[in-house]
Amino acid sequence: MKNYPVTAELRTCLSCGFRKVVSALNCPRCGRPIFTKDGVRKKGVLSLIFGLLWVFAVLGLTAFIVFIVAGLAVRAKSREEAESQNMTLFIMLFISGIFLSLGFSFIFSGIWQIIFAKPNHLILWLTIIFVVIGQILIFFM
Repeated sequence: MKNYPVTAELRTCLSCGFRKVVSALNCPRCGRPIFTKDGVRKKGVLSLIFGLLWVFAVLGLTAFIVFIVAGLAVRAKSREEAESQNMTLFIMLFISGIFLSLGFSFIFSGIWQIIFAKPNHLILWLTIIFVVIGQILIFFM
C-alpha cells in the first residue's frame, strides 16, 4: 500500500467543527477523520439520499396504518370503539410525524452540506429537541 502525500486543503471535522487549511487526515482537536469540501459534500449527498428514502418509507407505512385503522373505525360496533380507533389513529399520525421530522432533518442537513460544504449542528439539535418533546407529549396522552 502506497502512502500518497496529502495536500494542504481546507478540511472540516464533522464531529467538533474544526475548520482549517491542513494536510492532516485526522482532526488535531479530537482525533476523528477530517474531510475536504468534496468529502463533506459527498456525505451531504448520502444524508440527502438516506433522508429521502426514510421519508418515503415512513409515508408508505403511515398510509398503510391509516388504511387499516380507518377501516377498523368504520366497522366499529359502538361509539366508544370508534373513538378508541380514532385516538389510535391520532397517536400513530403523531408518531409518524416525529419519524418524518427525523427524515427531513437528514434531507435539510444533506442539502446544507452540499451547498456550504460544512455541517450544520443546529438542524441536528433542533431535531433532537423536537423528537424529545414529541415523546414527552405521547407519554402524557
